[in-house]
Amino acid sequence: MRLKLGLALVLLLNTVAANASNTDHFLRPINLDSAYINTTNKNEIRAGFDFLRDGDDGFSSQNTYNLTTKYKRAFDTKVPTRASVGLGLSLINYESVFGFDQSELDFSNLLIGLEAAPLNKESLAMSFYFDQSLPTGSDIGYLNPLGDSYAFHVGTSYQVKLLDHLS
Repeated sequence: MRLKLGLALVLLLNTVAANASNTDHFLRPINLDSAYINTTNKNEIRAGFDFLRDGDDGFSSQNTYNLTTKYKRAFDTKVPTRASVGLGLSLINYESVFGFDQSELDFSNLLIGLEAAPLNKESLAMSFYFDQSLPTGSDIGYLNPLGDSYAFHVGTSYQVKLLDHLS
């Protein structure tokens, strides 16, 4: 089951990554975030996959698979802005030598973000962002003891087309 799920997610992400070179595509990986806000093609969906293996000490181990989808919408304002909303789905597998093996499927945090780009050119862009993670309240199991949590991130993104500047 885990092998089939992993292969399906790798195939999905490879397909998405192969199409990410063209900025006109609607679906792109989350880790290829860009500071440039495209106000012509306003809608896009980003998908990401995270894997964490923890506690492999010979007695117990925990594997966590997280699939996150984020929708982004650009607005053509005086300073180009972009709003985003996302939700993740987590699968947690716990295995123990004492026979306590369990799996849990749960929603991750709800992600909300806002970006503004005072410098917004395809060759050089800078944007400020504020991302928030809100608890979904759907923590139904006990494998993830922290459950849902609140967090926020504030920062700046820069984007430069290096090959254009080198030639």
